[in-house]
Amino acid sequence: MPCTPRTPAVNLESLRAAVQRLEFKAAYERLCGKNVLFPQAFHCTGMPIKEAAAAAAEAAAPAAVVEKADPTKFVSKKSKAAAKKGSGTTQWQILLQSGIPEDQIPEFRNPGHWLDYFPPLAQRDIAHMGCGVDWRRSFITTDVNPYYDSFVAWQFWTLHKAGKVIKDKRLAVFSPLDAQPCADHDRASGEGVGPQEYVLIKMEALELN
Repeated sequence: MPCTPRTPAVNLESLRAAVQRLEFKAAYERLCGKNVLFPQAFHCTGMPIKEAAAAAAEAAAPAAVVEKADPTKFVSKKSKAAAKKGSGTTQWQILLQSGIPEDQIPEFRNPGHWLDYFPPLAQRDIAHMGCGVDWRRSFITTDVNPYYDSFVAWQFWTLHKAGKVIKDKRLAVFSPLDAQPCADHDRASGEGVGPQEYVLIKMEALELN
């Protein structure tokens, strides 16, 4: 289950929909006598958490008190990006609506704090759902976990040496600021925007007598 970047509190409806399917399948296979491994990891790779931390550093405390959102109610938004942002206009308000005490919000200026704060909350909620997760095998992605990071690097280098991974060309959204391609989940804004294709037609203009 990914640690949601822009809306830091894990959405209970999304969590339940994703985990319940896995729990049902794992429990069924156990009843069939199989030895089932049901681990749970937290995907924290990418730019969204870093960008959210930067936004928290830039945002100031709002003058008005923002009402705390009810985490037990899920309201569908028109887009994934809108659902992540919620009704808050700044990162400070988003964190405040998620139930985080205002005096703790400055700590979220550090991207590493997000990785320390939210996975235990997700683990707590999954445990309350009664899921048979083997938490001994839980881990967080990124180089925060050096074992995971080195394992992924080893996989890619091994595949590269075997000729299974090559460098190729494809259409991608390019960031002039970072001078590199910027994937959908690596953007602070503009999720869902893909490469634009244009057709240019060159026409000769004739002079009229």
